[in-house]
Amino acid sequence: MEPKKAEQLKNYWKRVNAVEPAEGKAVVQPPVPPYFDLAQGKVAGLVKLVSLTDDACTQCLKLDDVAAILEGAGIKIVDKQVQAYDSPEGKASIEGFGVTRIPALLLSKDVMVYEGMAEQLKALNSVEKNGYYAVHSTIPPYREVASNQVKGLVEVIYLTDESCKECFDVQVNKQVLQRFGLVFASEKTVDIASKEGKELVNRYNLTKVPAFLMSGEAKEYASLNSVWKQVGTVEGSGWDVFRKPEVFGAYKDLEKKLVVTPQQGGQ
Repeated sequence: MEPKKAEQLKNYWKRVNAVEPAEGKAVVQPPVPPYFDLAQGKVAGLVKLVSLTDDACTQCLKLDDVAAILEGAGIKIVDKQVQAYDSPEGKASIEGFGVTRIPALLLSKDVMVYEGMAEQLKALNSVEKNGYYAVHSTIPPYREVASNQVKGLVEVIYLTDESCKECFDVQVNKQVLQRFGLVFASEKTVDIASKEGKELVNRYNLTKVPAFLMSGEAKEYASLNSVWKQVGTVEGSGWDVFRKPEVFGAYKDLEKKLVVTPQQGGQ
């Protein structure tokens, strides 16, 4: 082949997004979106995005940055809308596109032409409904659409023995819970010598302090749930009770009425 024609053919392969021919064959790669889809007669890869928000839930995760992240990954977003979940438009979107949690994002099905998005949406259990995919926050707290209640706001009661000066600081428990991402609805510290403290010790048959109790909303935190059986119990009341203070340090054994200092690594 003449050099000039060979160069023209090489440039043609580039224009149609093909791998350069080897052994007389060329493989055409999928075009990079957005592109004109001849079969559909329109440009593919022009994505519409709707953000469903909840201004009343100040502690819920915000998804404001997701659009910029998608655009930074090369996704062409041509229309962006923000809808309050309780507005007429928001209610219509919730019903029309299968939204179960707020905050949420709605992505038009055009996003599926982008590499990797099908796998990402599948991993998020997002399915198409009426031309859109609903993407929900997987991090609590969030508003559950069915009940219109905010889930994942945890009440915590820290139980301590103020007479035990050697016992580890009960606030260590708070720091650990925060590492698991817990968001608190309320917190209070109760001394076991108080009326409320005695009632809690008796009700939950506590034998060691410091300890803490969490309301049932703690079940929303999967990473905490995965290790909870090693250190605590889930009671019939729905509350979780921490029962192994030895993992943090010195504690009071209420049955033996003495302070125990665990050896390194616990006992």
